[in-house]
Amino acid sequence: QEFCLLAFGAMVDVPPAVNRKLRVLGFPDPDFVTLTGQGYNKMIVWLEHEKIRLWDPKDRKNLENFSNKSWANVLKDYCDELGIDASSYTDSNQQEKLRVLDQLLSFAIHDEYQDKKDSKGLKLDTAALPRYDPSDQKCMATF
Repeated sequence: QEFCLLAFGAMVDVPPAVNRKLRVLGFPDPDFVTLTGQGYNKMIVWLEHEKIRLWDPKDRKNLENFSNKSWANVLKDYCDELGIDASSYTDSNQQEKLRVLDQLLSFAIHDEYQDKKDSKGLKLDTAALPRYDPSDQKCMATF
């Protein structure tokens, strides 16, 4: 099942990669994603609270204040600290909002992977990997 974004009253297909990222991260309502209004803002705040955790909880107040007219600037500062380019972000640019969301999702997935790797919670089942057999001529490349 693919996600749809509600943008200006029209359904817009979400790239499958964004769909997978939201599911992998356990987004609470992955079947309804919006690029408009507070729904988008809440998704960004959820990523910060639950996955990225860059700012201390007390420093998240401006990101949580959706009525703040400078929320876009707060998001730009947040992204800048993460190394994500959001200089072209505006509330009315749906394509840019999707790009920023996708990059934040990628950052969150990388962060979770790194946490699991560092805590030795990530295990690779090497028994399932094919073994190299030097006598197997099918594995030999010819140049």
